[in-house]
Amino acid sequence: VAERFIAAVDESSKPRLQMGFFINYNVEDILRQANESTIRYQKGEPMSVLDGVPIAIKDEIDCLPYPTTGSDMSVY
Repeated sequence: VAERFIAAVDESSKPRLQMGFFINYNVEDILRQANESTIRYQKGEPMSVLDGVPIAIKDEIDCLPYPTTGSDMSVY
């Protein structure tokens, strides 16, 4: 799921589409979180029913390790 998500984000950002839905994302962080979620699932210890489901956080909300820009690209 994580790898398909990353591929979709990359594809949507290419010049042909130029949608750029995500100002910032970190492939290593996404894959790390997906791996940790998979391990919890395999142990029967998910954090919640949504553990492992990719979500987007608006860039006006503090969420480390990502910058809080409020959509202001000059901050990014």
